[in-house]
Amino acid sequence: MRKIKVITLIDRFNWFSDTWIKYHLNYFHKSDLVFLYEERYISTQSLITYLKSKNFESNEINIRSLGININDQNERMEINKNTINNLVKELMVDNDVVIFLDIDELLYHDNLMELLNTFPSSYLVTNPIDVMQYHSESKYDFSKPLYPQRMYHQTGHIQNWYKKPCIIREVFEFGAGRHTLEGIDKLVNPSTGLYLIHLSKIDYDFCEELNKQNRDMYINQDNQNGM
Repeated sequence: MRKIKVITLIDRFNWFSDTWIKYHLNYFHKSDLVFLYEERYISTQSLITYLKSKNFESNEINIRSLGININDQNERMEINKNTINNLVKELMVDNDVVIFLDIDELLYHDNLMELLNTFPSSYLVTNPIDVMQYHSESKYDFSKPLYPQRMYHQTGHIQNWYKKPCIIREVFEFGAGRHTLEGIDKLVNPSTGLYLIHLSKIDYDFCEELNKQNRDMYINQDNQNGM
């Protein structure tokens, strides 16, 4: 069995973080999950407390502070990218596969662990499912399963952002957002049956509230939901 680490960036505790942890623990051990954070948004102790509330033992908690205190978006993203790439290099020393997912992204395949333990290529590219609230659909009930509350996903240009090479077996330099790998000019086609389920637009009101929080947290930073 391959040794696998799954990285995500967490900047607040909400339904996304709860769902991300609960879902991926169906496949991975708690000690396989690595949480990046900025101490100006989440303190070290609050993150440890939060993970312990999800039944993580102390020896299962892997957290890493980004240490960023910069408001300029471009400069911040560059530092973020470099820190993540250094972490990936470090993790690849003792692990066979490294995966990077955003906190609002779920990785799905009918036989996910078999795929991750056997794929021969240097990296895998995901197929996107950008779930969104259609105008005729009701407000999302976060106490109930996604299906059949949401029956639509985006198929336009933005969806292509989630065709990510976010699963790697050898060290590459990730670009911003893990959408690209430096030195690879053209990605291979997404892997059959491998999906990245993106949930940030699952409910209009929830999305709007998060955008308001983002404006307070991230000065002068745009994102596709805000746009």
